Amino acid sequence: MWKAAVGSLMVGLSSYVDDLCNSFHITEPSSLTWAHAVDSQAELEAADAMFYESDAGALSEDGRVIMCHFPTQITSDLYLDELLSAVEKRETGLKIDIKLEKLVAPIGDLLSRVKLGVPVWWNADVFGKKKLPLEALADVATKDTVLSLGYIGTSFGEAERKDIIKQLTDSGLLLPASGEISCRHITFAFSARLALSCTTELVKLLDALPSTSLTLWTGVNDPRGLTRAEELRLRQALPMSRVFLDIKRQTWLGWFASWLEWA
Repeated sequence: MWKAAVGSLMVGLSSYVDDLCNSFHITEPSSLTWAHAVDSQAELEAADAMFYESDAGALSEDGRVIMCHFPTQITSDLYLDELLSAVEKRETGLKIDIKLEKLVAPIGDLLSRVKLGVPVWWNADVFGKKKLPLEALADVATKDTVLSLGYIGTSFGEAERKDIIKQLTDSGLLLPASGEISCRHITFAFSARLALSCTTELVKLLDALPSTSLTLWTGVNDPRGLTRAEELRLRQALPMSRVFLDIKRQTWLGWFASWLEWA
């Protein structure tokens, strides 16, 4: 399904999100479904979603990228080449969460050789309390690369927004003359809970970079999740045609965890 849409995509244009939605037959990006931590053969077998999220966390002795959640895991029975074959066969998307800088080059080499017909995102935390330098991704990104660039922090304001734009410009991912990006698409990954406190700045970020999007997430191990009211606040404050939601709804356990936090 993705192969039919990919031909119409132009570098840097926000039509990427529209075409992605069309390829998965959904009306807005927030309807995309996710399978998390697909880091083993068993998890791959059980995965049932439009997009898989998998962690690149180690390198084997023969140079294969191992899918595992570093540093809590350092090995698994699933390799990136096997994962790529699976998503191609199933026609699902893939977000590769890169945990170590040394894995960027081998991932790029493999993707340049296999030429997938399904959407693949490169994800790494590169802003705020960064874990990887942005330059590591910028150096290997091509006009076909989709980058999911994570921000880690407890607040996000004007200074942080301007710093993101400066870093994108300095890295060559943002072309200052045209305001366009040099890769296929960039989505900024933010904690949904943080986003609740900074929607105005996030809108300004999207306004400044019209060919980008947001991906708002809740952690797999976060017991709280978002209430329906909190999700509605995000939907009312943000341009949902450019926002992916990878969130879980709050359960009674999440409510209890929130109550303990405020008690």
